[in-house]
Amino acid sequence: MIKLSKRIVSLGLILVCLFSFIGCSNKNNNSDGGNSNNDTTIQDGSTNTVVEQTIYNIEYYIDKNLYTTQKIVAGENAPKPTNPTKAGYTFLGWYKDELLTNEFDFDSEITKNRKLYSKWQIDENAIGDLPVVYINTQDGVFPQDKKNYINCSFEIQNCENEEYNMSVEMTSKSDLEADPSVKQNCGVRLRGNSTSSFAKKPFRIKFDAKKKSLFGLTAAKSWVLLADYMDQSSIRNYSAFNFAGILDETSYTPSANHVVLYFNGEYMGLYLLTEQVDEKEGRNNVEAEEHMLAATSETKDFAFQIEFDRYALTEGTTGVDNFATTFQPVEIKYPEYDERNIPEGSEDYVFNYIQEYVNAVLHLLEYGGTTTVSFEDEPVKLEDLLDVDSFIDYCLINELMFNQDNTWGSICASKKVGEPMKFGPVWDFDWSCSDTYTGKPYTNAFNHCATDFVSFKFNTPYHDFALNEEHFEDICERWNEISADVESFVQTYLYDYKFYLNDAAKYDANYWYGETGSFQYQMQYDYVRLFLLDRIEFFNSVFVSGNFEEFRKMI
Repeated sequence: MIKLSKRIVSLGLILVCLFSFIGCSNKNNNSDGGNSNNDTTIQDGSTNTVVEQTIYNIEYYIDKNLYTTQKIVAGENAPKPTNPTKAGYTFLGWYKDELLTNEFDFDSEITKNRKLYSKWQIDENAIGDLPVVYINTQDGVFPQDKKNYINCSFEIQNCENEEYNMSVEMTSKSDLEADPSVKQNCGVRLRGNSTSSFAKKPFRIKFDAKKKSLFGLTAAKSWVLLADYMDQSSIRNYSAFNFAGILDETSYTPSANHVVLYFNGEYMGLYLLTEQVDEKEGRNNVEAEEHMLAATSETKDFAFQIEFDRYALTEGTTGVDNFATTFQPVEIKYPEYDERNIPEGSEDYVFNYIQEYVNAVLHLLEYGGTTTVSFEDEPVKLEDLLDVDSFIDYCLINELMFNQDNTWGSICASKKVGEPMKFGPVWDFDWSCSDTYTGKPYTNAFNHCATDFVSFKFNTPYHDFALNEEHFEDICERWNEISADVESFVQTYLYDYKFYLNDAAKYDANYWYGETGSFQYQMQYDYVRLFLLDRIEFFNSVFVSGNFEEFRKMI
């Protein structure tokens, strides 16, 4: 009987343990409206008893993405996780609500599962004293091409002149879906050719519903954010645009405003905000709508805007939107075909006029302006078709910047009704002041570039024009007029501007180029400035002395 009793007791203990395990298992599987807790059992080694403990999950989220998870015993405190980092932002803490109004107290006892949300503010080191541009797109979509504008909001803040702070609301998604003809308040797309392939994307902004003024400039629909990814100094385009303001004979001068961009809440870094080159008022101002409406095949004068570029034949239809020349292909930026008022089935007399005009100018430049050509059945000289002063300024700016790109692309020109063609505006200088790809770490010496010519050597129209001694004398005279202002800009203004740009530019450089980015930026900034000072000295030695024979040997 004693042995049997022991067996019964042992069997009873086994059954008790089994039912206890099943009970604990059932508790762990219970749900509490999606906010369930996890109970667990722990063997107390000293008393050989079973102790139940409740475990809660603490989930930490950054921009709706899970950062980390902690498992905390009920009644204990949650230890602070390592502070997260986010480019362009400073971390402010963890909050209990998605609206970020109630900060979590890490000294409090944990009594339930929790989701905590990170709060951030813009990092002052990332923006320095620069204006900040915020772009947020519909559904957070990032632009993928150069054709389709993505619906977005647009905002500029932190301007020194508070009147320049502005914002444009995103057009309602429901309004766009209900009526496809509704214009977007603001849209954004990619821009550029080779530059759009880099990690740091350039953008084009379009205020389709209503023109907007940025930084006090003439209100317009289209604006540009240049990424300048190839230019670690961040001042090549900026300097060229400022030189154009000094040499003011080109068609017009683009503005240049450095800003810091945040796109869909993500830091994108330092950008140069400027105007889109177009025919409108406040830009090239060559638009002649009324003239076009009255034009016929007998009209002998048309306004136009063109660009010489190696990619021109890939833009639109050849024979309508572009054509080849003895120099570089030409894209007709204005007027586009639907603006030319050509009767259906008729010959495109506007296209023919532009093509004949441009080829006549190139032919005259080829002969140094020493001959005449027949244009519209009349003999004409270079001065009849080309504003020579604008051409000289355009040559000087590109040569001063040692702009290799200008030998094959981004060469702009335009013509107003009743006036000769002007070259300009200047554009695309992110690969200037060097004979190597500027996006690579700086390793090369620059003196051989600073004391040589590039456009006058390799850009055929410039070369042939400058080989005319009278034109060379005109170039010398123009340089002597503006050289003091150019030197003052490089010597004084660019020196001071570095202190304004420094914080934002160094932050940008570290973000895009890695740990040595800040060093590379500062080296490149100083490099560009020293290069330009040496360039000015070289120009003085050539154009102040005015030795034509020595100049001819150089080019």
